[in-house]
Amino acid sequence: DVCLEQWRPHLSAMLDLAVARLKAMAPLVNDAIKQPQACFVVFVDVTPVASDVADLAAFLEKHHKVAVVPGLDQFIGPGSAGHVRIACSTSRALLEEALDRFHAGLQAYAARKSRTR
Repeated sequence: DVCLEQWRPHLSAMLDLAVARLKAMAPLVNDAIKQPQACFVVFVDVTPVASDVADLAAFLEKHHKVAVVPGLDQFIGPGSAGHVRIACSTSRALLEEALDRFHAGLQAYAARKSRTR
């Protein structure tokens, strides 16, 4: 299928972009992010800034207009605590904008967290 043959290299490039950008966000995220082998999502450890991933996800959506799937048993399954899932199956422009918003949101969340201590 021609469409699938064109999609695979694009998806691979978007995953490469996301992993590189997310690793550069350390220490806000754990930089031990692995390149997915058979899917279009990246699993990101956000424990450096958030112990409550549902709260972080709601904050990101409300204040930075970016949605992530929080690492909760009902969404991702056991072992997902402290993580968020980011889909990379979009255009480069949209993914770059989403990653910019995600990064700004992590910075704002961390700053808010440090003010409340």
